[in-house]
Amino acid sequence: MKFHWNSQLIPISIWLSPQTKKVHSIIFLGIVQINKLPFWVAKDCPPGFAVIQGVPYWFARSDGSDMPDLIYDFAKQTFRFVCKNMKINSCNIIAESQAAPGAIRIAIENQNICENTILIQPLGLTTQSFLSSDRGAFAEVQRRSLENLRHQLPFFAIDRKLLYNYAKISRSAVRKTVKNHYNSGLSHNAIDELQKLSQLGNVQIICGADDKLFPPDEIRMMLAKNEIGTRITIVENVPHSPFASKQGRKLLAKSIDIISNVI
Repeated sequence: MKFHWNSQLIPISIWLSPQTKKVHSIIFLGIVQINKLPFWVAKDCPPGFAVIQGVPYWFARSDGSDMPDLIYDFAKQTFRFVCKNMKINSCNIIAESQAAPGAIRIAIENQNICENTILIQPLGLTTQSFLSSDRGAFAEVQRRSLENLRHQLPFFAIDRKLLYNYAKISRSAVRKTVKNHYNSGLSHNAIDELQKLSQLGNVQIICGADDKLFPPDEIRMMLAKNEIGTRITIVENVPHSPFASKQGRKLLAKSIDIISNVI
């Protein structure tokens, strides 16, 4: 499909899992989950899943001021495209990392067809942890990324998809605008929207126990502080990971198990 943004038509990759005839679940991937990555994720899913690549965040303004709008518009347009072309009357949403804030809004606005929402290692629920850092949000996410990397190092020798993902991240990180873009994304607080969604329908969160970007304890604390009763499932020995990787597939498998019990 073509994503319409600021008078541009941006090609977007959407893949169906093998042998899919009817889509019952839509997966929104995090940023930099592009090229081969969404294809690999789709291959790991059973029939019935549509996998949407990560948002092309580099099309945001250089100061990042329109990043929340870009993330939301991307989710809205891709969701409508899949629903229209696959003739979807009801579906489940799985949103990974940076895709979570946009997916939450989509689930709220389409509560008549969105039956279940699963947020995996989600951005937007621990915003204060980044904004209150003396380092600043971007420096804090860099520090956390390095800490998270320590849990992934043993897998670099055996997981080519994890290496491919890091190559994509490294290439995107050299853009001059990356700091502004990340600061804008990290400053978006999705707690109020999650609270609304939790009152409207079934929403769950899945985190890796070793996730150092958005630690499950921080998420639990924010949910408790805002009196949100959303269930959190913790997957042991998994850091923040792309779905295509060996560790990330454990998070994906857990979400698929949840979906399989409700369809």
